[in-house]
Amino acid sequence: MHDLTDAWLLDIWEQGQSRGLAELGLIMLAGACPDAKLQDLAAIPAGRRDAIIFRRRERIFGPRIAGLSTCPACGTENELTFETSDILSAVDPQGEGRPGLMTLAHMGYDVKFRLPSTYDLLAAASQPSLERAYLALTDRGIINAFCRDKEIAVPDLPEKVIDAVAEMMAEQYPAADVQMKALCSSCGRQWHQSFDIIWFFWKEIESWAHRTLRDVNDLAAAFADFRRAA
Repeated sequence: MHDLTDAWLLDIWEQGQSRGLAELGLIMLAGACPDAKLQDLAAIPAGRRDAIIFRRRERIFGPRIAGLSTCPACGTENELTFETSDILSAVDPQGEGRPGLMTLAHMGYDVKFRLPSTYDLLAAASQPSLERAYLALTDRGIINAFCRDKEIAVPDLPEKVIDAVAEMMAEQYPAADVQMKALCSSCGRQWHQSFDIIWFFWKEIESWAHRTLRDVNDLAAAFADFRRAA
């Protein structure tokens, strides 16, 4: 790493203390796009945001991502690895051609919706429960819904229709819903492990910051010992 990268990482680490994931994502995005206005960045769909953060992380720490996942059957920790290109190959680099509004016809319902942004994620994060957060996110994202020409309120939509909307959102921006295939080396159990680039990148930044501060303290202590011995 060079000095500019170190300064960027340190700035993100200082700003990100005690922040939630949605706030961390916005901090990372602002750091990666310093010339953009914060309100414009907060309106970017979450999938495109994550794609930008994937690329920033790749430039700093490289293309390989490695982590641990605990087998739900036997509790064995297994290493999971993949390349950022596995995700980014399916993402439009500039978000061009991605419609601002999308429609879904499912089970007799016609639903018009948009992709969630950081604004939406922040609103969902403020809810008292996961169920309320999920409802808030869908309520903000769905523009309208009809069944046989009758408008349907979002809370009255069937759960399967809501799930179909969420699935279509994930298909539009795979970087926002990364599912890694995992295989236990001990018992052979297979499962899908969710991967959050913001959480993972933040843990890497925290680890880097702690190592850097420890190295600085060790250097200062060594210099003090040298001065006393001189």
